[in-house]
Amino acid sequence: MRLLIAFFLLLVGIQQAGAANGPVPQYLRELDAPYHEGDWTLQCNGSRFCQIIGVSEASKDDVDVRAVVMINRGIARNARPIVRMAFIDHKGSKLAPPTNNDWQLRLHGLERVSTAIRLLLGDPQANGAYRATPEVAAQMVGALSDWPVTSIQDGDKRVASMPSGDLGRLLRKMEVLQHPPSPRMTEVQEKEWLKEYQYTILRSSVVDASTAPESVLRSCDARNQVNAPFGARIGPKHFIWIVDCTDGAKVFLQKEGELPVLSNVRENATSRSHSYAMLDANSLLNIHLPAQDNARCGQRLKMGFSGEAFDLIEYRGLTRCRDVPPEFWPILWSPTSWKYVESLPQIEESVPPQKAAAPATTANAFEREMGAAR
Repeated sequence: MRLLIAFFLLLVGIQQAGAANGPVPQYLRELDAPYHEGDWTLQCNGSRFCQIIGVSEASKDDVDVRAVVMINRGIARNARPIVRMAFIDHKGSKLAPPTNNDWQLRLHGLERVSTAIRLLLGDPQANGAYRATPEVAAQMVGALSDWPVTSIQDGDKRVASMPSGDLGRLLRKMEVLQHPPSPRMTEVQEKEWLKEYQYTILRSSVVDASTAPESVLRSCDARNQVNAPFGARIGPKHFIWIVDCTDGAKVFLQKEGELPVLSNVRENATSRSHSYAMLDANSLLNIHLPAQDNARCGQRLKMGFSGEAFDLIEYRGLTRCRDVPPEFWPILWSPTSWKYVESLPQIEESVPPQKAAAPATTANAFEREMGAAR
């Protein structure tokens, strides 16, 4: 698995998997490109994992509920579609409407029961999405491909609006991208571009923000600082500091005994910096790069610290700005595998390490996404 193009200018202390030299193979460019039809977007990646995501535009009715429909399919030619749904309001906030056995997918405006599909969704997953049973998933994909406009109904009550558009065309495009009739890359290109990446990262422990260096504390204009800095020791020799300013978060990496270094992430094409940064309970640095200063879409990165630099663990992106929560965006890249360092030299630290919130070894993000839908 590889990162196709150096999308980001990652400053001191942050690195990413390097792209191969020479022109990018046309097949990889086609895999990395988004394809749109109506409310639907198809996004694949160089590993040939594909996801179609669909959501209708927000209406002026602030009580309208929109279904986010995610259709994943494995690489195997006869792989069955995996369908997950989440529900959001007009601002993109996740909703948890009560599910029951009376939910149906219907051809909008047609009340005949014969045109309805009974939705069996089960319990919500950790990220708030519901997974359809394999049988219902196949029926939904067929109906959404054939029916022009659909909605989810509970009896006579509409539960949520559904995306519309030529889903069938994107499904056919997915098939061509995943299974071209003849090889699209030479053996030399595959060896050069389809590399394996395994990362080992360090866990973090929160430290008292008042111990932050003066340059960190004063990094925001005094009138613009929103919150006190966040600080964590990450590994035996480094600290990370995150300062929330009104013009965006600032990330500093500091080696013990040295001055902190500003380590913001910028997009190469625009030099636009991230708008959001946080270190989560799994010791992963989360970064959001908005699309054209629109935080409703863009790119979301998760990175783990290896001891000298941050390695890219998960990269998601969505080009359409419809307030879809980032955890539902298609995965554009992930390393082959990654794991935590389990033992470190003893350090003098008054703050005990946080309890680990993630397993020691983690599969790549594509496999986790597919596994979460099983």
